Amino acid sequence: MVQLDARKKADYVSLPEGSDLSQPKKRKGSTGRALEKFSFANRNIADKLAARMFYASGLSFNLATSPYFKKYSEFLAANPIPDYIPPTYSRLRTTLLAQEKANINRKLQPIGDTWKTKGLSICSDRWSDIKRRPLINIMGASSGEPIFLKSINSSGVVKDGGYITKLFIKAIEDVDPKNVVQVITDNAKNMKLAGTIVEETFPHIFWTSCVVHV
Repeated sequence: MVQLDARKKADYVSLPEGSDLSQPKKRKGSTGRALEKFSFANRNIADKLAARMFYASGLSFNLATSPYFKKYSEFLAANPIPDYIPPTYSRLRTTLLAQEKANINRKLQPIGDTWKTKGLSICSDRWSDIKRRPLINIMGASSGEPIFLKSINSSGVVKDGGYITKLFIKAIEDVDPKNVVQVITDNAKNMKLAGTIVEETFPHIFWTSCVVHV
C-alpha cells in the first residue's frame, strides 16, 4: 500500500500546519484521539483517491452502488496485502475475463441441463441503450430460469428478414437446435419472415408471436 507523508496528504486533506498525523506521538491521554484522527485522515485520502478515479476515468456513479465494488473494497480493508497492485489492463481483458466467463458458465450449467428434457424457447426483443443505439436482445426461456444469450448492436444495418434470420439461426446453433422448440418475437414483418424461414430450416421449431405485441 502506498504511504503518503504529511506534505502529500495535504494535497488531499486540509490538515493543520505542522500536523504530525503521519507519525502520531504518544502523549498521555491523547494517544487514542491521535490514532482516531490519523485513521480519519487516511479514510479521507482513500475517499478522494476513489473519487478521482471515477472522475478522471468517466466511470458511472452507479458503480459505487455495485455490490462487487463493495466486496472488493471490504476485502482489501479486512485483508491488507503488502505491495498489492490492482489487476492490469491486460489481465482484466484476458485471464480474469476468461476465468469469470468460466465461473458464470458453471453457474448456468444446471439450467442448460434442463433444456434437453424440457426444451428451450428463443425470445427476441428490440431495445435502445442510453446512447440510442438499436439493440436486438436474444434470451432463452425454459422451465428453469431465463438466460440472457446475447445482444447485437444493429447500428447501420438494414434489419430485414434475412438479417434477423441469420441472428436467430446463429443463436439456435449456439444452444443446439435439438434443444429449441420455438422462437418468440414481436409481430413486425421482418420478424414474421424470419420466423417462417426458421420453421423451414428447422422443421421441429415453430415461430410464435409474443402476446404483448399481438
